[in-house]
Amino acid sequence: MSRQREVPQFINIEDKIAFQLTAKQLGWVGLGCFFGFLAWNFLESTYFFIVSSIIVIFVLTILFIKPYGQTIPELLMNIFIFTFKPRVYIWKKGYQDNPVEEKKPIRKNKKENNKKSFKKENIKKAIENLDIYE
Repeated sequence: MSRQREVPQFINIEDKIAFQLTAKQLGWVGLGCFFGFLAWNFLESTYFFIVSSIIVIFVLTILFIKPYGQTIPELLMNIFIFTFKPRVYIWKKGYQDNPVEEKKPIRKNKKENNKKSFKKENIKKAIENLDIYE
């Protein structure tokens, strides 16, 4: 008799470490704090507030916005790879040798054709009676 084992669920979700943030998110917060500290030491107060607000907006964007289910760094990396990766197209002989068959018009019964022409005639008469097109 074998023991049942639990299969791990949600293996693609990262573990929360502190303040409901993952290790990557804490790293981005630490990097933002480092740049904020540098701005505080080397800039005047008005420039510091401008630069620190830009840093805060940048870090919050990276932390909490996930377009297309990807983080911003992943999205930027995918854009970079797609832009600069060489595209190689390989021609395979078998695909071009088979010409596409032309579609033949479907023949319909005479009754169906008569119904359509009857409908067209009624529509033309109705338009003439309404004096829409003169």
